[in-house]
Amino acid sequence: MAASVIYIVDDRDASVEYLCPSTRQTVTQSYFRKTWTSIASSGCGDGWFSYAFNGTRVKISAGITRWAQGDYSVQLDGGEMLRETGDGAYDSGQLSDGLHKLTYALGNTALFPAFDYLTVTAGESTAMKGRTVMLDDTNSAIQYSGKGWTTHNLTTATFDYSTGPYLNTAHWTNTIGDSFEVSFVGDSVAVYGILTDTTADGNFTLEYTLDDGAIREVVHLANTTVQPIPMARLFQVDLDAGKHVLTVNITDVINSYPIAFDFVAYNASYNSIADMYTSPSSGGTGSSHKSTRIGAIVGGVVGGLVFVALCGLFFYITKKRTQRQQRTRAAAAVIGRNYDPQLDVKRTVPSPSVTEAFPMPTLQFERDRKTGLHDIA
Repeated sequence: MAASVIYIVDDRDASVEYLCPSTRQTVTQSYFRKTWTSIASSGCGDGWFSYAFNGTRVKISAGITRWAQGDYSVQLDGGEMLRETGDGAYDSGQLSDGLHKLTYALGNTALFPAFDYLTVTAGESTAMKGRTVMLDDTNSAIQYSGKGWTTHNLTTATFDYSTGPYLNTAHWTNTIGDSFEVSFVGDSVAVYGILTDTTADGNFTLEYTLDDGAIREVVHLANTTVQPIPMARLFQVDLDAGKHVLTVNITDVINSYPIAFDFVAYNASYNSIADMYTSPSSGGTGSSHKSTRIGAIVGGVVGGLVFVALCGLFFYITKKRTQRQQRTRAAAAVIGRNYDPQLDVKRTVPSPSVTEAFPMPTLQFERDRKTGLHDIA
């Protein structure tokens, strides 16, 4: 059975409608796309934000400072506003495929809520083109190679109430040569992970390739803070729309510090889930990596010009040889000799592209004023 297709919506996305005064924060790391939003009024208890979607499930990643009972509420499809108990997160459970609208309310400012993102499980009715699709590290589409991978945290890393890895899972390694591969249909791709504390010791290094080496880049990563950084974007690359294969290889690890892979996010280039399985392969590898294609085009043009030049040279030599034969025959006719085929016999000289006729006898002629020809002296 194919894994569910899930897309992510950032707190800053224009499709999220805020219903009360809110505070937006931009940070250096730790949150998806480095942003989060909080409430600025107790009036948000009547409704903080809403989101309409086509799909079969919705989840909200919104942390609060303590476990709450009845301090936040969720309304689905115009129904009753239901009070929730927990850490601020919400999961609708399975829904019928179709249009839904969710409203999230929280008015207790002492809980310092932090809304980071929400995710939607797509259905057949979901318009997918342009959506940011999430592939969690546990997704069966991702194939791991190497002996160092583990889902157990290799550090003592802890995160605050509003941050952490997606779905609280990650694949960790501190082994050079470990790698993973994933296929997707889209026009851009990014890989997110957790960077542990490396301070001034240097960089993690990884190499990624796309489409059998059509794109190959080395990435150096460092965390100069004293805390692990979740939701760290390790790299991103733009591509031509179509099917692609991404391979990521760990090439250097500092002092056995581990690095964690969290999820792959790609921009879908298909219209629906059904189209995803029939999308054609990409014809190229993106605007930022078009030098290979440009080189091929230039090479083709230059090759074509060389071919035309060689053809022109061939016809020029052939024409000159024909003219030389005609002059030889004319001269033989003037001196009263029958045409001798041997006059056309050629002998090759050191240059393979030039021919030379056997030498003619040295004759002197006097121009006839009437005919313009020469008489034998």
